[in-house]
Amino acid sequence: MDLVGRTGSAWTGSWCQVAVENIALKDPNNPNDFDRAIENGFVSYNVPATGGSQIYFFIDAYLWGSGHGNKINLWVRKTAAGGAGTGQFTVGSAQLNLRLVDDQGHSCGQ
Repeated sequence: MDLVGRTGSAWTGSWCQVAVENIALKDPNNPNDFDRAIENGFVSYNVPATGGSQIYFFIDAYLWGSGHGNKINLWVRKTAAGGAGTGQFTVGSAQLNLRLVDDQGHSCGQ
């Protein structure tokens, strides 16, 4: 993720969290089923006022899913001591690279 700048003070406007979210999609043929989500691999980061900052991080593998597909989200939010941060920051680009491997029939429920 390339953060190209921010507004806000160093105390309340410079921190962010970046995370990966995995959503195991519900069975479309079962009206009682629902999507299940897990967040993994979040990092906290201090964004410089001048920008030009890149964040790289790695997460552990997921051995989790529904068999009906997964949706993977990369998200970022402003944070500060005691809650949400003020100001804003600009994301120049964001990339999420995944390596998918066969789970050999295993899931969390087994």
